[in-house]
Amino acid sequence: MNDITQILESCFKQIQSQRMADVPILNPKLHVQAVDFRLYQGAWLGILITPWFMNLLYWRDDELAAGEKIKHHFPAGEFEFVVGYENDLGFYQTCSLYSPMFDFEEQEVAVQTAQAALNALLEIPQPPKISRRDLLRGRFSNRETP
Repeated sequence: MNDITQILESCFKQIQSQRMADVPILNPKLHVQAVDFRLYQGAWLGILITPWFMNLLYWRDDELAAGEKIKHHFPAGEFEFVVGYENDLGFYQTCSLYSPMFDFEEQEVAVQTAQAALNALLEIPQPPKISRRDLLRGRFSNRETP
């Protein structure tokens, strides 16, 4: 576990125990977990799972305004993030994937879903393979022409 993982998990466990304790949208089968955080374009990027949401989280030392919306470009496309603020973290940006989390029956399934989502976000789309014959016939995809 790296420092960013410990910081995020500690902060959101505290939020869960203090601010979310009596909120009925908590899935009791899940716990706070920071999944696969890595440096990406000068920021920490990963997925944060909590009993109430699963969010992409983008975090670097920026002075922003809480509630501000910021778009980021990834290999899978453009995604909008909302700026949040916590005393223990400073400013961070989230993009909601799931909320509430009642569709998840166990933590491991949530983690696998988070990993698949992050891989899909960062995977560079591969162009379809076109044979020389198709190219010469003007077919530029694997779809059949009518």
